[in-house]
Amino acid sequence: MFFILLNWLNTFFLSYIWGSLILHLINHLLKVKLKIIGLPFFIGLVTINSIVDAFAIFTPINFSAKIFIELISICLAIWLFLRKIIALNIFSNYRFNAKKIFIVLIGLYLFIATWIRCFFPTSHYDEGLYYIQHVKWIQEYGFVKGLANLHIRLGINSNWHNLSAFLDGFFSSKSYF
Repeated sequence: MFFILLNWLNTFFLSYIWGSLILHLINHLLKVKLKIIGLPFFIGLVTINSIVDAFAIFTPINFSAKIFIELISICLAIWLFLRKIIALNIFSNYRFNAKKIFIVLIGLYLFIATWIRCFFPTSHYDEGLYYIQHVKWIQEYGFVKGLANLHIRLGINSNWHNLSAFLDGFFSSKSYF
């Protein structure tokens, strides 16, 4: 359960860093100020997914690819912090009232409930038949180019599976997705 928490914290770190970079670029280029508390996390997950998709075309998403993306993210976090684009206290720019505190508490409850649920085995009967093998394939071989020309079912790559291939088991040798 501790490794699941570490993987979730790593996911939040990566998504916040990449989302903050993209939001900074949007704010700078479009001259707008977007300050929505969860927006960097969602934009960050989309950005990480795009990076993982680009990596999977050329290389498997194995431990060396994960380390490379993590090192780029740490360097990016240091750069964003030194440029004062991000702060250690991410909530410093927001005013909280009772409604926002209630929403944050509901979000915290959902996070903890989902985290605990991740510890238990899956209830889907085909999880071990298709999804785990598909994620392992992406981790070991990356995308197979040209296979979708044979049949459309052979070319479907779910974004969730690509993110699972990147974020799975980073802190331990066991897989927890």
